[in-house]
Amino acid sequence: MRLYFPPQGNRASNVPVTITHAGGVEKLTLDQRKNPGDEPYQTLGTFRFEAGKATEIMISNAGTDGYVIADAVQLILIK
Repeated sequence: MRLYFPPQGNRASNVPVTITHAGGVEKLTLDQRKNPGDEPYQTLGTFRFEAGKATEIMISNAGTDGYVIADAVQLILIK
């Protein structure tokens, strides 16, 4: 799973992301002021999603110190 956002100095450095997947709940904190690497997407991790199981990707601005941007979430099928 990857998240696309353009990094800028006015973005939040403490963006809370919660991913609910078949294996449980993963909580991450992203710094959107920094470039996530060579690609415009920042990798969030590998997660298992199953039919009938709760799935949620929540990107929040609660308690952040700047603007929170989410232009795209990319899910990549791994076989």
